[in-house]
Amino acid sequence: MNNLKINSWKPYKMDDIFSFTKGKRLTKNDMVPGKLNYLGAISENNAVREFIDAPAQHLGNCITVNYNGSVGEAFYQSKPFWATDDINILELKDYELNENIGLFLCTVIKKNKFKFSYGRKWTLEKMKETFILLPSKNGRPDYEYMDKYIRELNINHIKTKTKAMVPSVNTFNWDWIKLSDFFEINRSENINCNDLNDFGDIPYITRTKLNNGVEKKVDASEYTLNQGNVIIIGGESAKAFYQSKAFVTGNNITILKSNKLNKYNALFITTILNKETFKYSYGRAFNTKNIRNTLIKLPIKNGEPDWDYMECYIKSIPYSDKI
Repeated sequence: MNNLKINSWKPYKMDDIFSFTKGKRLTKNDMVPGKLNYLGAISENNAVREFIDAPAQHLGNCITVNYNGSVGEAFYQSKPFWATDDINILELKDYELNENIGLFLCTVIKKNKFKFSYGRKWTLEKMKETFILLPSKNGRPDYEYMDKYIRELNINHIKTKTKAMVPSVNTFNWDWIKLSDFFEINRSENINCNDLNDFGDIPYITRTKLNNGVEKKVDASEYTLNQGNVIIIGGESAKAFYQSKAFVTGNNITILKSNKLNKYNALFITTILNKETFKYSYGRAFNTKNIRNTLIKLPIKNGEPDWDYMECYIKSIPYSDKI
């Protein structure tokens, strides 16, 4: 059941399956501390920003989507709450929502985030006209499938053959390396998402900090693919990810390639690279030039990164057999 066969999914206009309500602004001065969830247009903590003493605007068992702030973030709300006016509240029209279906729908809705931003808000009108791909049965969304899919994720616990003990790291033999001395570093070709067909299986990589950098899967048959087994870094996010499969990218993505790289030592290196993110921002991107000149500290053997040590270390940690 855990294998999603999206080729059979169908597009549904959000206005056809959801009823919409806008949140209501409450200023900081008007807030009284209490126990009711107050939702803001944020990307974390299930959108809960404050706890207030006020009557609930909404009773829960619904989905909230930010159209401002952290645009496109979607959350399932199980409890009563008050939502700011930067949030739209979505309720299913023709089916009883539950947590499993809500979590499934939130994941699908968030796939539209890349289309919007603080300067191009996902307004109520645009949201109603947005199409989302969903499992379909007999001409309607297959909510039973969604419910069962999420429920089985919670039942089938992940097991590992690796002992549940994180090995210690000895940094005695670590030293600084310049990335361009050991990696071929190039900027990827920028492909506009509007030029791609959504119905495909090629990862489309952007500067997101989430989902291993993948915004969506596309049909990129008319374009030259970047080969897998590489590390990518998004310019403004400064977030590094390992890409095992061929892919295409949006703007300002840098690719790091080495014939010594594999999925294990790459995960070790991306962890180190992601310690650099605090240095960069939208106004100071971690672009290709900066990456070539960056120094990071790694285990060293015979004057170069100790690729074998990094691989063995990752293989020794819990759940590494699931990588």
